[in-house]
Amino acid sequence: MENIPKATEIYVAFTDDLGIKEYNRQYREVDKATDVLSFPQFTPDEKIPAAPLPGMERTLLGDIVISYARGLAQAETYGHSPERELSFLALHGFLHLIGYDHEEEEERREMETRSEEILASLGVGR
Repeated sequence: MENIPKATEIYVAFTDDLGIKEYNRQYREVDKATDVLSFPQFTPDEKIPAAPLPGMERTLLGDIVISYARGLAQAETYGHSPERELSFLALHGFLHLIGYDHEEEEERREMETRSEEILASLGVGR
C-alpha cells in the first residue's frame, strides 16, 4: 500500500521493557521504556532505492524494536487483541522507517489515519 520496492528488508526484534529502555537510552538518550522504536536506514529526505545496490539482494529499510510485554499490556488496556496491538506497533515502526512522523499534530493525524487504513485492509481491526 505504500509502494515500497519489493526487494526490501526490515529487521524486527522483540524485547522486554528493560531491553527497549536500554535501546532508548543508548540511541535516543531517553532513559525510559517505550512500546516501539524505529531505526531507519534512510532519512526522510532520501528516496528509498527502487532496486538493491549492486551486489546486494535486498535494500534494508531499517530496524524495528518492539517491547512484547508492553504490547500485551497495552492490548489489555485498550481492550483489543494482542494481535491487533502488536500489528499496530510493527506497522507504526514501519511507517517511521519510510518517513512518516508524528511530531506535529497534522503529521500525527496523517500517520494515525494511514495506520488505520492499512490495518483495516489486513483485517486487523480494533
